[in-house]
Amino acid sequence: MQIDQLIKMVQNPDLQENEVVIAANKYLDKRQMIIDEFVAQGMSETIWTSSSKYVGVRHMLRLYANQLMAETGNFGPLFDQLLAKELEPEYEDNLLLELELGSQ
Repeated sequence: MQIDQLIKMVQNPDLQENEVVIAANKYLDKRQMIIDEFVAQGMSETIWTSSSKYVGVRHMLRLYANQLMAETGNFGPLFDQLLAKELEPEYEDNLLLELELGSQ
């Protein structure tokens, strides 16, 4: 629900010049592309947020968030306090990635 509120907030025309809003819109656009792809394949909008099968998707989204934080440092608190919460804990995903790479 908080992410839905954020989506509405960043669409406010008065905020479009704010660097955090610009970074948030970039992140939310990438996130929506992921959601749209899963829905187009007949899956739920949220399956990518917790299934171990989609650890790579979450990792890619975290990397993108890191890039945005490097460009706009003030985006970091917004990501950490709100957006990152819908992703599995990073340490769990890192372990899954290591296990996956080790089995190849």
